[in-house]
Amino acid sequence: MHLAMRMLLAGLLLVVAGTAGATAQVPDRIFIEDRDYALDTNPLESQLRDRPGFPPENVSRSSANWRGYMAHWAIDGDRLLRKVELRLYDRQTEQESVIDLLPELFPQARRWPPPGTAMR
Repeated sequence: MHLAMRMLLAGLLLVVAGTAGATAQVPDRIFIEDRDYALDTNPLESQLRDRPGFPPENVSRSSANWRGYMAHWAIDGDRLLRKVELRLYDRQTEQESVIDLLPELFPQARRWPPPGTAMR
């Protein structure tokens, strides 16, 4: 009887585990030759994970973005990184704001496209 119960329990667990879903995470994006692609990796993850105080307490998270940021990449000559977007939520004003961590993470980086230039 114990074996039959164990097999039944194992079968039920497999059925329940198979129906459980997870929200897909928002990918970093890369812009190459006028086309926008999703990256299957998060190149900044190891650098940001070890950063003290990152992400800030008021980072606006969702089930689609547990890491708390999204990086936008572009290939244009020798320039690669476009921006590192971090969404913050102010509980007092109930407003969300977006900041770009690029200047802080990479002070020598040149922005692409330059500020004021339209991005697709």
